[in-house]
Amino acid sequence: MDTPLTHGWVELPSGFEVELEHGIPVRVGNAGLALPPDSAALEEEIARETGLRVQIGRWEPVEGELEARLTVSRDDLAEVLRRLARASASVFVDRFVKAYDETDTDYGQGAFAQDFSLALGYCGLDWGSVDQEPFYRDYLETFKAETERLAQRPDEASSSA
Repeated sequence: MDTPLTHGWVELPSGFEVELEHGIPVRVGNAGLALPPDSAALEEEIARETGLRVQIGRWEPVEGELEARLTVSRDDLAEVLRRLARASASVFVDRFVKAYDETDTDYGQGAFAQDFSLALGYCGLDWGSVDQEPFYRDYLETFKAETERLAQRPDEASSSA
């Protein structure tokens, strides 16, 4: 079963909150709780809940609470790309009301380039620091499979991105 592409703030078992974009953790908030003396336990909790390993950045005050940016582990780049491929597939099916096929290569290449750039940002990596070629096939396979799944259930396309 694929990880849900949850979008928004989700409460963790500890009471902290994590913000997700397409199932990718991007920020953590303390929800008024005291900060842990060691971030490792909170990072492990986020990994258990999201399936992605993260590093917590500097805590900063935001609207009376504290929030910190999250950086997903470089080792999870492929999974981040798969989640983005699924989200982009939803947009594709919503727009074209069909599955991706070989006549849509420009769209697939463009979606990959955009999502690869986003994935690098989520993982704190710079453009050019990672060879994109090894990731392209997996991304396209995920994208195509998700468009096929969603094209058979068009009501899901607009609700899954």
